Amino acid sequence: MEMNRINKIELPYSVEILFENKYLDSMAVLCMLYAFNSIRKGMKTEEIVFYYSIVISEVYNFDDVKIDEFNPKYRYNIHNLYLSFEKNLSDLIIILSNQNYIEVIGDISSKFKDLRIKLTDEGASILENVQNTYFEKLIEKFANVKSQVKFTKNNEKIILGVSK
Repeated sequence: MEMNRINKIELPYSVEILFENKYLDSMAVLCMLYAFNSIRKGMKTEEIVFYYSIVISEVYNFDDVKIDEFNPKYRYNIHNLYLSFEKNLSDLIIILSNQNYIEVIGDISSKFKDLRIKLTDEGASILENVQNTYFEKLIEKFANVKSQVKFTKNNEKIILGVSK
C-alpha cells in the first residue's frame, strides 16, 4: 500500500494546467481554423495535426524552406508534437463541438483522419472578439505557415520520420 503512494506523484494543479491544458490547445485549434477559414469544406484532422505541430514547435522562420530542409532538431521536435497532439485531438474536437465552436463533417464509417473540422460562426465570433496578443499572434503564425508550407503526404511522412 505504501509503495503505491511513493510511486504516485501528483503535481500541483497550477503546474499540471501549465503543461497539459486542453482548453489552451482547443483555443489553438480554433485559431488555426480561423486562420484557414478560406477552406469551405473544413480541414481534415490530419491537416490540423500537421499544421499544429509545425506552428507550436520552435521553428520560427519558414521563408522559402521546405520541410526536408528543416534542422533535424526542429524535425524531431515537430515529430514529437505531431504524435502527442494526434493522440489528444479527439478530446479537443469533443470539447469544441460541445460548445458549438466547430462542426464535425463525416459519418460513422469515416476514419478519424478523414473527418473534416469546420469553424462555425459562433467559433469565429469568439476569435473576432478575443483581445489577447498571444492568440492574435498565433492566428498570424498559422496564416504565415499555411502560405509557406503545403500539406502533402510527403511532407507528413518527413515529419513522421518515415521518409527523408
